[in-house]
Amino acid sequence: MPYVDFSVHGEGEETLSELVATLESGGDVLAVKGLFCKHNWAIIYTGDRPQIRNLDFLPYADYDGYDLALYEKPVMLPISCSRGCPNRCIYCDERSFWISFRRRSGDRIFREVEYLTKRYDINRFEFCDSLVNGNVDALERFCELVIDRGLKIEWMGQAMVFHKMTKDVLRKIKKSGCFHLCFGMEHTSKPLLLKIGKIFCRNTDFDQLIRDAYEVGLGLGLNWMFGFPGETDEDFQSDLDFFTRNAPHMTNVSINPSSGFCGFTSGCEAAKNPDKYDIILHSTAMYWESKDGKNTYPKRLEKYQRFWRHLDSLGIVRTVPLLEEEKLLTRYYFEKRDFKNFFYHLINLL
Repeated sequence: MPYVDFSVHGEGEETLSELVATLESGGDVLAVKGLFCKHNWAIIYTGDRPQIRNLDFLPYADYDGYDLALYEKPVMLPISCSRGCPNRCIYCDERSFWISFRRRSGDRIFREVEYLTKRYDINRFEFCDSLVNGNVDALERFCELVIDRGLKIEWMGQAMVFHKMTKDVLRKIKKSGCFHLCFGMEHTSKPLLLKIGKIFCRNTDFDQLIRDAYEVGLGLGLNWMFGFPGETDEDFQSDLDFFTRNAPHMTNVSINPSSGFCGFTSGCEAAKNPDKYDIILHSTAMYWESKDGKNTYPKRLEKYQRFWRHLDSLGIVRTVPLLEEEKLLTRYYFEKRDFKNFFYHLINLL
């Protein structure tokens, strides 16, 4: 593209600043690691740049260029406390660009939040990381500082299911101003979760986590998926049973069933090694199927609809609607070139 001169690969803080300094000094841009650039009518990659190991050295978030008065009230500032994720989920492509998990210290996070509240007179924050509890000690330290210093804030973020998220930790999180913590739980079958790379859930009692959050008054979100490779009907029933069993403790819980079910986008582990998981990929990430033909998009869609209706019957809040089944199946069978089923669902749709 004639209007693109450079592209930064990976983390940009060090690469971009070095690129600007090199351009201003008339230096050799090919010496700047982590850069795609044009050179003699060719696109040259200058090589990988080492990851930023200590995130505490990065500057505070800067919102001086934004007219925050234009934003919907109450304004919530995005903030980051980590990069990457210690889990190895086979459907996630995050590891292709963050590579490894790194975390800011609890003291550093507190100082940035304190600075932002004073500079912008805003006390609501959303941690935009994949998870805030990759290092529970750092998270606890942040919460303790907020509580001990009397900093009045409200915040939300995402978390992984982890046995170190004890009732005491959840109580500190709540007391520090967290009003919503969304766990990427996805399923209740431990063997299945371990198989798809959620290694940190191993020693967690899911029922206890729900009860503890309920008792301390912490609002939760639970992300959910359907049709992992190897998932059985019994596995799916265990999910339904989990919600039936815990419905009395879910008055402060919202469920986020993935309307994409389980999809494998380019760059994720399963897309790189489909044979390892006995799956056949499709040009559309959601349309993969198991080699034995038992796990297909229509079957995952059916599970989604059953799951949705089951939550409604229990009075549990879910954040996404019932899907337009005929429309989705019409599109699916058209892409599969299965015109018999395509016309069947098209007629039902019309």
